[in-house]
Amino acid sequence: MENVRKNKHRKIFLWIIGIVVILFFTAVLLYFLNPSSFPPRVITFSQGIGNLQPENVTKIEIRSGKGKLKSTTDQKKIKNVMKRLSNQTFHRNPARERIAGWEYSIDFYPKNQSGFNSYTLDIGFCRFRPGWFDSSLRCQQGLISGRGYEPEHFDQVESILSDFFSQLS
Repeated sequence: MENVRKNKHRKIFLWIIGIVVILFFTAVLLYFLNPSSFPPRVITFSQGIGNLQPENVTKIEIRSGKGKLKSTTDQKKIKNVMKRLSNQTFHRNPARERIAGWEYSIDFYPKNQSGFNSYTLDIGFCRFRPGWFDSSLRCQQGLISGRGYEPEHFDQVESILSDFFSQLS
């Protein structure tokens, strides 16, 4: 009689453990199959820079791949370039995450925030904020999980950035 009781308790215990394991793996599977767990395949430029609005940007810096840096605080120029870039689309290409070299990098400095949101042509987006334990800037890919986005229309984005770079003194 006692053995029957022990076996019954053992079976119940094993069933409970089995159910817990199944629930755990189901939760893990649902997490990884959830589309919001993955970066979107296609985004707009505005999404990539954190949906910043021109009136909330105090300065833009643009750097050529050759190292020349130009900047502006002129709200008309800021609004114009952001308007031209805003609807450009970018698709996710994880193979591009480790690319070396670039042609233009453009940084947007938001009002009342430290650091900046950045886009580097044919590499992707990044948010730079001061590090936790020092004052150096560190890339946080929390905007859209940043790197690895390339323009759907590379020539158009390149032309917009090239024109903007040429307009600045």
